[in-house]
Amino acid sequence: MTVFEQFKDNPSCDLIFIGGRYRPKTKGFVGYFTQDALSKISVNKAFVGVNGIDLEKVTISDEEEGRCNDTILNNATERYVLADHSKFSTHAFYSFYRLKDLTAIISDDKLDENIKEQYNNYSTKITKLWRPEDSEETYSKCWKEKDCQPRIPSPAKLSFKKMK
Repeated sequence: MTVFEQFKDNPSCDLIFIGGRYRPKTKGFVGYFTQDALSKISVNKAFVGVNGIDLEKVTISDEEEGRCNDTILNNATERYVLADHSKFSTHAFYSFYRLKDLTAIISDDKLDENIKEQYNNYSTKITKLWRPEDSEETYSKCWKEKDCQPRIPSPAKLSFKKMK
């Protein structure tokens, strides 16, 4: 389910489509028109998915998508990368952002603690996602310890950082 399909009937959500060339593989828009539109907006928080992360940069398999991600991250006050455990210590085709310029990396609970510590020592905060299928007890504990982020599940990995 895409973000659009999830929120299209919600009267409290205004959905804005950027335009550009549609990529069916990622269900997103890329290219000059997308980049131009993204360059004219600013956001409080940006969340982007990636294909790879190393200790210095984040990478993606498509350079046009990488340029669009770079543009929206540069126009955000807080910058988040969404990556499951398999994306760490992996390099994809196109490098588009420096790890040290991110607010945090949001990952799943399968991320090895040694890898998490290694990245946290590099000054990049890594936080876990709370999954809707987790118990309320797990959610409450996670929330109290400020060690996770609630999220709405979707292939587009739309996610929300909790308020401090």
